[in-house]
Amino acid sequence: MRRLFPLFCLCLLLTACGSRTVSFTLKTDLTDPADRTFIYDAAKRVVVRRAGRLEGVPEQLSLTAQDDGSARLSFTSKKDLAAQLTRELLAPFSLKIMLQSTTDAGDLFIEEQGWFTNTGITEKDVFLTKSFTDKAGKGVVVLDLTDEGRTRFDALVRENVGRIIGLFVRDKLMSKMEIERSMEKDKIAIGGIPSAEVAAIFADDVNVGLHIIFSQP
Repeated sequence: MRRLFPLFCLCLLLTACGSRTVSFTLKTDLTDPADRTFIYDAAKRVVVRRAGRLEGVPEQLSLTAQDDGSARLSFTSKKDLAAQLTRELLAPFSLKIMLQSTTDAGDLFIEEQGWFTNTGITEKDVFLTKSFTDKAGKGVVVLDLTDEGRTRFDALVRENVGRIIGLFVRDKLMSKMEIERSMEKDKIAIGGIPSAEVAAIFADDVNVGLHIIFSQP
């Protein structure tokens, strides 16, 4: 399956009163109309949340579907907020499943966690991310794998039972788990997330990174 990777280009237009109008064309590799609506709504939520984390509020935010299957997203914000959002959105998206090393060597070192080595499982091997709530009210995130991802994950499980893997997004460790022989091979489930809301935010961020290209309109 051909994958699309986020390549962000922004068109920042100066407006009055020290603000900027930020405009995007959003394109996705998802072809089903319902899937497109889902992923474009997720992109809108991601932008709003990032602005909120930066203590800003996007104004006059609109998301409009286009005839060619793309969407137009625009909003107005203060200049400094627009610049900060630009820097964040320009940062490349990456997702990796890495194996915690049993030696003092590896591909990535995490303070108080040690070394991790690449397994070859990346964002290319994830099709969609879903979030749920378990019986205890905790959040659960499930990464549905592509056919290629299932093959790689199956091999990883068979060869490393009892070892620890880490889920990294943009080279930040998000979760660790022990490999069990009984693990499902077509998906990766991450439980024990503090709340369903946190799980949903994480799923939105990953899905947008996997399936959206932001470009200059």
